[in-house]
Amino acid sequence: MKINRKTLSLIIASLCGTSASAYAVGQDVPQSSPLASSGRIADNSASGEGTVGSDPRMGNIRSMEPSVPFAQTTNHPVSFQPAEFHVPGTLASHHASSSRSCESGSGCESMASCGDLGTSWVETEAILWWGKGFTNTPLIMSGNTPGGLPVNVLSGGEDNPVGNEMFAGMRVTAGKWLDCDKNYGLQGRVYGLFGSETSQTFGNTGVSNGVAYFDVNAGPSFYLVNLDASPNGANTGTITESTDLNFIGADASLRTLMIGDSAHRIDLLTGYTFMRLDSGYTLETSVTDGITNPIQNGTVIVTRDNFGTKNTFHGGHIGFASDLTSGRFTMSLLGKVALGNMEQRTQTSGFYSETPPNSPAATEDRGLFAQPQNSGTTSRDRFTFLPEAGAKLKYRLGRGQIGVGYTLLVMPNVALAADQIDTTIDFANINGVMSRPLPRFQTDTYFLHGLDLGYTVQF
Repeated sequence: MKINRKTLSLIIASLCGTSASAYAVGQDVPQSSPLASSGRIADNSASGEGTVGSDPRMGNIRSMEPSVPFAQTTNHPVSFQPAEFHVPGTLASHHASSSRSCESGSGCESMASCGDLGTSWVETEAILWWGKGFTNTPLIMSGNTPGGLPVNVLSGGEDNPVGNEMFAGMRVTAGKWLDCDKNYGLQGRVYGLFGSETSQTFGNTGVSNGVAYFDVNAGPSFYLVNLDASPNGANTGTITESTDLNFIGADASLRTLMIGDSAHRIDLLTGYTFMRLDSGYTLETSVTDGITNPIQNGTVIVTRDNFGTKNTFHGGHIGFASDLTSGRFTMSLLGKVALGNMEQRTQTSGFYSETPPNSPAATEDRGLFAQPQNSGTTSRDRFTFLPEAGAKLKYRLGRGQIGVGYTLLVMPNVALAADQIDTTIDFANINGVMSRPLPRFQTDTYFLHGLDLGYTVQF
């Protein structure tokens, strides 16, 4: 914007607060004007005509009342902005402080003022984990000849674990930073395995098959249930064993930045952990008697043993989580341990029925290894700890990340169904008061580990 000299002189006069006005500097006054003269400034000071001075190069300047009103419209209007005078510690510092507090979240009305920083996230993962099968289940064995002693293990024992060792599941993680600088945040996880049930059935094979046990009186193992083929006839039927395992967990954490920034950081995790591990083992037999003995031929004998456990953990956890970012890649590491109470509960029950031909069934509340003296529900509480470790490599795609990782979860002091089975029987007193089997409350360390494949979205 250009300002002519006349306008500039008016502005200066206005700001100085005087009544003096002047023709534009350098503007010549007509010769007819009484102000026109020649000579140097102050040459006519004694003339008494009020002339201040003149110069042929500058024109004439004299003191007079304003001949042009200040409000007169000009060809080049000038707009004025109010002057701001910043005193240290007042206005200027207030603006800076407000900006900083908004960035940190303490002075903002909402987290929307953080801008496009991604203060919330949700991660969904498919998990494929491995555990260990049950190794203390009763032995299901077979002989090489009809009526022969067991020599071949079909199922059970340390070398033939029962149950699934690979599990599929899901894990969902959600979190939100409480400030724009991501110094503090809340995070929650829910994870679990889909119900895992296995079942296998053994039948007649032309040789003796059965459930082995240790007789407290005789010593060596015998068949408790015998599917036999012998010169005196044959028992027919099935032996079925089933297992199931269910696992679910959840935790809530406060994440606090310890070292680093949003790109390379180590966070302290503190919070609450819940975990539940249930297991079950069922042994069911159905035999139709076909061997000449005191039991009437054609009698159907059914037994069922149920062993189940529930382990529920409540406690607090502490640990560390780190994110190391380089370009589009992020390596996330997790290590934490939960300390708290593990409630262990076992439940044992048995069923026996004997149905002669053309007669009603007679039933009892006992099975093979679940007898009255070791049946029922028991529980106890134990202090324990649950370590967890994990690593994941993520790759950024837009506002999301895909990742693949590994998780290890260790659960000490858990009661598993198969560990509660006492395979020693006082067979001589099977219809009376038996000294064995006895109640067992055995615990073990169970672990889960495996792969995680997930997608994270930030918003």
